[in-house]
Amino acid sequence: MVGNAPLTAAREQHAFEAQPPTRHIERMQRHREEKGELGIALSELWVGIAAQRADNGEVHIGFACHDGTYTIDFAVHTLVVQREGVGANGEARESLPITKSDGQSVVVADYLVRSIRDYAEKNHYKFLGAGISREIVKLSPQAPARIWAELDIVPIVIRNEEGGSMESGRKVDAVVSVDELADALARKALGFFGPSKQPRVQVGFDNMVEVDIGSRAVLTTLDQYRNGVSEQTWNTTLKYAASLRKGKKKFAFFSATPQGGGVALMRHAQIRLFRLLGVDVTWWVPKPKPEIFRITKTNHNILQGVADPKERLTRDQQQLIRDWIHSNAERYWTREGGPLAPRSKGGVDVVIIDDPQMPDLIGIAKQQDPERPVIFRSHIQVRADLAEQPETPTAGVWNWLWENVQHADIFISHPVKAFVPRTVSQHRLAYMPATTDWFDGLNKALSDFDTAYYLHDFNTECTRQSVPSLAYPKRDYIVQIARFDPSKGIPDVLASYAEFRRHSAFCKGKKAEETPQLVIAGHYSVDDPDGVAVLNQTLELLET
Repeated sequence: MVGNAPLTAAREQHAFEAQPPTRHIERMQRHREEKGELGIALSELWVGIAAQRADNGEVHIGFACHDGTYTIDFAVHTLVVQREGVGANGEARESLPITKSDGQSVVVADYLVRSIRDYAEKNHYKFLGAGISREIVKLSPQAPARIWAELDIVPIVIRNEEGGSMESGRKVDAVVSVDELADALARKALGFFGPSKQPRVQVGFDNMVEVDIGSRAVLTTLDQYRNGVSEQTWNTTLKYAASLRKGKKKFAFFSATPQGGGVALMRHAQIRLFRLLGVDVTWWVPKPKPEIFRITKTNHNILQGVADPKERLTRDQQQLIRDWIHSNAERYWTREGGPLAPRSKGGVDVVIIDDPQMPDLIGIAKQQDPERPVIFRSHIQVRADLAEQPETPTAGVWNWLWENVQHADIFISHPVKAFVPRTVSQHRLAYMPATTDWFDGLNKALSDFDTAYYLHDFNTECTRQSVPSLAYPKRDYIVQIARFDPSKGIPDVLASYAEFRRHSAFCKGKKAEETPQLVIAGHYSVDDPDGVAVLNQTLELLET
């Protein structure tokens, strides 16, 4: 029985040998119960997973666990082709659940998820990333996405040319074993993580954003997206994707940074879906320049009506922005084969410019290829009422922006009429709300085990930063998740929370420690120098 014969049982050829620190785990459990806490401290590891199919149809799966310094444990399990749960020589085997509706992909994914989960929970480990071989993906295309969705582990499929398969491994070492390959994969996965134990944001030499570690991190499958929408929506998506593939159409997004706010979150998610659909979409960012980001952030604040009234966009600042944009375009994007090159020289078919940091790209794209569609998307609140008053700083920034934006074929805004100045003609105007990805790290469901890990991690960071920790479940909490930005209304949140604590019926008669806590959480964007100032303002308000 070889080839695609069903895998029906499993045995441990070499079991994991790490012994759980049972006394320590019991002590921590008692402490949690005494203190009424949910958080748990877990040791953070990376895992490598490799597979090899033998001539008799059996599949050997190697696991290797790495703590960031060295390999601490490994195992080799064998999935066998057999209808009974007992081998020919009598050794005990675990039967794999398989039905007519299940295929090999489901069986292998189920086994991997269960094996890793059981091992992690038994030993109080938190796996942050997994290096996965090409053979695992061939056996079970859904396995990486399920490892992400169900185990909260970033699944990194190592490329063949990087040593991500038994075939490529044996070109270097003819006798490499499946557990040795798993060990190498764990180390390769570790290399993609930064000091914060998060995967590094990857940007190529030509400033193309390499989403999901250059598509190595396989977080989703098309089936997940299909199950998340109506049949009509999904069929429409497939129809347009097929048309774009057939026409070999290419799209390029341009924005200021590869991480930070909502624009970056949406682009990561969009590129992820487009690549699964086979649509040619790329995303480009400029070389960062702090001097420019200070100017563009002030422009943001002026357009939103939250800047100091004395702030103005000067001609010198306009020239600095223009020089920065043209330098990036000429160095990286207008050369032959670059995204802004004419279509006849390998450029993309549609250009999408996000937000007001790089408006000159619209003119550059049109100069390179006048008939090519260019879309400008405004993700921010533009105070149209102020933009229409000639003497205001907002009007000054808007008029500078409009010099280029007026040449775009479509102007996309948030679906709020007051965000669009009247100079934008209705026949070019479109509305589109912000969106979010159900399957990314912000939104996907977490197990109780992983939730407890993050609660402990959060409170550890609170202690490190000398701020109050989260008392949940003793106290409920209210949370705002937003960058520390002047337009996010953090002072209003604090004032509202104060009113809630002082005057609400819910809090009436309760001690302070019985009322809900307020959590204000945000992350940093490299093009937002206001973050520290707003954080300082928030802390000052809390101390008054």
